[in-house]
Amino acid sequence: LRLEAEAALASTPYRANEHQIIKNYFSGIKDFAAQISENSRMNRRFNNYLEEEGMAKFCSEFFINLKDWEQIKLNCTRNRYFLCTEDVNDYPESKTSLSKILSEELLKIFVDTTECK
Repeated sequence: LRLEAEAALASTPYRANEHQIIKNYFSGIKDFAAQISENSRMNRRFNNYLEEEGMAKFCSEFFINLKDWEQIKLNCTRNRYFLCTEDVNDYPESKTSLSKILSEELLKIFVDTTECK
């Protein structure tokens, strides 16, 4: 979903297809965090995965960087109207909600990892 959203970034003005791709990515992050926080088994497995694979790798493969996010937000605004899903604006909060399900040790790594910012 991240790769599709990054590809849609340059396709301005956004048409229905690009809006759907952007919506899928940003709502997917929110849904992913909610599913893991609601299921303790998934939470443990997710934390174990991050310990094994590394936070930098996860964040670089999962998150759009802030520069691209700001560009998406800019492209979503036309004549003072925000045309994309509100999940785009909620991106920082979605990342924060995902960080809340990390163990203390992983949270410290998350905060210090450039790819996660």
